[in-house]
Amino acid sequence: MNVTFIAGYFPPEQSADVRLNYDLVCGLAERGIKTTVIVPYPTRGVPEKMNKEFINKPCEQVSENLTIIRVGKPGTYHQGLIRRGLDFAIKTFRQYWVARKMQTDVYVVISTPPFLGYVAALLAKKHKVIFKLQDMFPDSLFHFKKINSNSFAGKILKKAERWVYRRVTTIVAVSDDIKHSLIKKGVPEEKIDVIFDWVDEKKCFPVAREKNWLFDKFNLPVDDFYVCYAGNIGFMQNIGTIVKAAEILSQKEEPIRFVIIGDGSWKAALDEILSKGNHNNIFCFPMQPTDSIAYVYSLGDIGIVSLKPDITQIALPSKTWDILSAGRPAICEIDRYSGLCSIIEGEGCGRCVAPGDAEGMAEAILKLYCDRDSLIKAGNRGRRYIETNLTKDCQVQKYVDRIHSIR
Repeated sequence: MNVTFIAGYFPPEQSADVRLNYDLVCGLAERGIKTTVIVPYPTRGVPEKMNKEFINKPCEQVSENLTIIRVGKPGTYHQGLIRRGLDFAIKTFRQYWVARKMQTDVYVVISTPPFLGYVAALLAKKHKVIFKLQDMFPDSLFHFKKINSNSFAGKILKKAERWVYRRVTTIVAVSDDIKHSLIKKGVPEEKIDVIFDWVDEKKCFPVAREKNWLFDKFNLPVDDFYVCYAGNIGFMQNIGTIVKAAEILSQKEEPIRFVIIGDGSWKAALDEILSKGNHNNIFCFPMQPTDSIAYVYSLGDIGIVSLKPDITQIALPSKTWDILSAGRPAICEIDRYSGLCSIIEGEGCGRCVAPGDAEGMAEAILKLYCDRDSLIKAGNRGRRYIETNLTKDCQVQKYVDRIHSIR
């Protein structure tokens, strides 16, 4: 059986979605499915020297069943919305041009960047398509008022979105909330599968503090109490609430420190905020290599998930599973009505606060700080939840089963 996998991001780029893409294609290949990956040359967070190395790797045979084809040309990752959008459009067209010529049984297309949805719809003319909906577009643009949903451009984008959902064979939603949002848009329920993202529990595991070399690398005192946010620092994330919670707790005598690890479109704004006030209890560090994931998410006594209102209806932060897999309780700044909140509080592996509720976040942190027994038990329950429900092998097998069922 042949599968063609199309994504916008792939190693050596470093982010949660990159890890998931790599896990999935390796899992397909290991199960005997001949998998061809069509991706752009890496740009996001990749040093220029490494970038140049890929000029000579337009086609890479990783194993008997796994081939990687890179299209476009090496370049830089643009932060500006217009330049980045134009760059994505060009790369996406090149991916489509290569993919349409492939002899394949099934296409698996990842929804990010958003232009890949149109690729999925066009390829559905040739073969069946599984469209993995990581987050919903153009809803994200409307939510952050980048485009007015009732404008001419907004109406065109909504029409294009409906066209994509109508054409693809199957939509894989990464949460029940996204499934419900799709149904509200008129997508037939039988066309939607829910397969949660996963975490490689063998690579993301609890690391004892005395064995975590990041404390030396970051020059952090090992005896303090740490609250850690690690991941994208973008517009969807409500990092400002974390900063305000840190300000509240800085007035307490307890040695509670905040560590923010990552980068993104809102990083410059965060740096400006931190430069203007007295934030001695907040420490910022760059994104760390993928192979250090266990150490990153074990750095904090508590892990933070932070989202703006209603984002859970169009996206799900996979870092939540990393936090739980590292045996740390999660404090989630998310919609109280969301499915993710039901999991976190229902499984007893953390606490949820409403978006923007800095006081509530500070209070939740302080309670776990004062009750170390509850903190440890919540972390252990989170790890068990991952081992029982969201391991890499379990979730990848669901994709394999779905591919065989629509062949």
